[in-house]
Amino acid sequence: MNVTITGASGFLGQRVVQKLLETDTAVHVLGRKRSDNLPAAVQFSEWNSSETEPPTASLASADAVIHLAGEPVAQ
Repeated sequence: MNVTITGASGFLGQRVVQKLLETDTAVHVLGRKRSDNLPAAVQFSEWNSSETEPPTASLASADAVIHLAGEPVAQ
């Protein structure tokens, strides 16, 4: 399975990425910059959602998209 995820550096996103990798899922992360905490097995595409559409390659083979990006709930 191939999953594309936004918000991978957040509280939930980090845990979702880890669980997906534990199940041998291919993970592709969309974000403004690659987090130092992102495992090497994860593909990354830079994406500024307020300026452009997501890169085509990041969604082309995705079986699922998990969208967790946004403002933190606890502010």
